[in-house]
Amino acid sequence: MRRSAAVAVTGLAAAVLLGAAGACADRSSIATSPRIRIGYAGTLDFSDMASELAHERLRESGVAVTTRSFPTAELIVDALARGDVDVADGSTRAFWAAAAKGAPIRTVMDHVVDVHRLVVAGEPGCRAIDGVRLALQSEAAAGTALARAYLARACPDARPDILFVPGSTNRMAALLSGSLTATVLQLSDVVRLERLAPGRVSVMADFAREWPTVETTGVHVNTRFAAAHPDWVRAYVRARLTANRELAGHGDALVALANRLMGAEPDWATLAPIYMALPAWDPNGGLTREGVKATLDFLVRHTRLSPALTPEMVADLSYLDAALRDLGLSDAHPASTAHTDTGSRPAGP
Repeated sequence: MRRSAAVAVTGLAAAVLLGAAGACADRSSIATSPRIRIGYAGTLDFSDMASELAHERLRESGVAVTTRSFPTAELIVDALARGDVDVADGSTRAFWAAAAKGAPIRTVMDHVVDVHRLVVAGEPGCRAIDGVRLALQSEAAAGTALARAYLARACPDARPDILFVPGSTNRMAALLSGSLTATVLQLSDVVRLERLAPGRVSVMADFAREWPTVETTGVHVNTRFAAAHPDWVRAYVRARLTANRELAGHGDALVALANRLMGAEPDWATLAPIYMALPAWDPNGGLTREGVKATLDFLVRHTRLSPALTPEMVADLSYLDAALRDLGLSDAHPASTAHTDTGSRPAGP
């Protein structure tokens, strides 16, 4: 990785976060040492590499960043609402449903572009999905809403037997064993499947192509934590943006990071150019007011999310706006307008 960029992130984060901590100490009993507790949905995945890079840089600057993994969206949402974690990455659907019920949660930026894919054993088509076992993450997961919306539009007469199996890698293993016929997977597991069982499965739908304006995952904050430490949240968002930019166009650095954090895998070299082309991590944070509105409209239409929700009730872009003022806008293409071909095929009989 580029040492000059790493030093820049470290110095910037340290100056702002440590300064913010000192200011807090003057007016309250809040701990003066910067501390941010992060919650992840599921196990560490290739999609988390930019956030992990940001966390490493913050730790190098003296910020106490800790991470916890939660097996389902429901559990991580509850942890954020209770204040057991301060920041969480995960499904917009799950966190916004909680915000609708009054949970102290707001989304502050995008986590990663939509990497959900509907895959089936054999050839894709509506017949392939009818009457078979279709595994989804959980009721609150973004992939569940996307799959149901896609089938309602493309295959309205299909009646799959839906069951919930947490963990993309668990669903991939079940598909390989023949226990499942269809499932929603993360892009990294689709690539792994193609290597382990070439020709046995097909991508039936690339949800990023189907709904390019829908934000499926986000970076969410506990609003009480954000109110107590606004400068910490601003610096955290800035560190995430800087990590996104540091990885942009540097596939070799991305592969090296994945090898170090998750172990050497041949799939990383395949995934890196795909993630670069998307781009997976938006250099400007990915979340816009228009995107929040489009996502709300989608979720209200396809889930039980309340139509009374407004963008201001689920997202707070002030931290992203402030971080972008600090760093300046990047002229790279935003993730919402660039998608690579990942083998999605139109549904048919």
